[in-house]
Amino acid sequence: MKEFWSTVEIEKAVEQFFNTYVPRGESVVFAFSGGVDSMALLHIVQKFSDWPIHVVHFDHGWRKESGSEAKILEKMVEQMGLPCKIVQLDKGKGNLEDWCRKERFRLLREYALSLGASYILLAHQADDQIEVVMKRFLEGSSVTKLRGMRPIEHRNGVNILRPLLTVRKKEMLAYLEDRFYINDPTNKDCAFLRARMREQIFPELRKSFGKDFSNSLLHIAQEAAEIETFVERTVKEAFICHEVAGGFVVFPREESDPFLIKSLIRSMQERLGVKTLSRQQIDGAAFAFCDSRSGQKRFFSKSVALYVERGFLALFTRQLKAISPIECSEQSGQCQVGDWTVIWEPSSVQEVERENWISLFQGKEQRWYIPQQPFTVCSIDKRLKPSSLRPYLPAIAQSLGLVADPINRYTVSLPLGSWATCVKINLGDHG
Repeated sequence: MKEFWSTVEIEKAVEQFFNTYVPRGESVVFAFSGGVDSMALLHIVQKFSDWPIHVVHFDHGWRKESGSEAKILEKMVEQMGLPCKIVQLDKGKGNLEDWCRKERFRLLREYALSLGASYILLAHQADDQIEVVMKRFLEGSSVTKLRGMRPIEHRNGVNILRPLLTVRKKEMLAYLEDRFYINDPTNKDCAFLRARMREQIFPELRKSFGKDFSNSLLHIAQEAAEIETFVERTVKEAFICHEVAGGFVVFPREESDPFLIKSLIRSMQERLGVKTLSRQQIDGAAFAFCDSRSGQKRFFSKSVALYVERGFLALFTRQLKAISPIECSEQSGQCQVGDWTVIWEPSSVQEVERENWISLFQGKEQRWYIPQQPFTVCSIDKRLKPSSLRPYLPAIAQSLGLVADPINRYTVSLPLGSWATCVKINLGDHG
């Protein structure tokens, strides 16, 4: 952690950050509060000519003077030659801090996409990072999440940029010198958690501890980020991860470690934009994946369905529908069974390129030629491995038993050109 950033060093660091992460000519949407950090960052980026900057200021309406301040900021930004958009936030519900943060991101993302931009610039600095690390520690976050905020983060189709995470607030103040900025008193309102941490909890901890621990927390964040990078690389090497419609199907390349399984599940949830499985559920899934005695396990939450057994895991953003047998006796027809659409018609037998069963979840059609009607669409024999998804995958049975099974890529052998029933199966309206 650098001890002190000079004005020139801050400017060079931000420009180097842009050169590293943002292609030249790409538009950037800047969330500008008018406070110390965002005001300093504004003075830096307004000098850029290689990246069009679009400024957005949110008027939360918490203070009567916020409207007039928004107009002052808008005029100042436009005088710098940058476009400025003022957004009035509605009153939120529940946890006001959390609601405002999510609503700001939603609106920033919408505005960025409307401009054809994929980069959102935020002015979080090192003191904000310290608060995030402490908050996550007290909440019992995983070790890797103690890295705090990432300098660049991909989320829901946009890239979030935080070039100031290694710069302290006192250095931002020194950078501004006597320049104007908004001093928002709500930043010291202890009704809000972050303000309580800043005004009450941290001062009391420093007093009791006998020294400042800020740099220690920043070092923890840095090491946690390094651990996360190592774990992400190890997870990629340790698992075969198939991305499918609304989820993932995973197999190990080698003997698995519970810590890696838990990291993998959290990573998949992040990529899907959901984080609803509990710590206990993730721990249970890791145990089931690694221990042959655990059998099949299913874990459901508000927005996630996790199916797991020894050496196999599948995670979806919906709960799969179990298959109930359907008898098909007409020469041609269509039905919905579980999550699948099944279409059949008379046809001469042709060559079929056999797809792995995972391709069904990826939205690809599978086609089988079977002896003519009647036949039954049913679930696959649960005794076969992997068994976790057997109740949710379709197979075809006739009087002599199973005649088509996607997991074993099995169908009865019929001569090319002979007359049969062509059965097509694909993902229904759930992909």
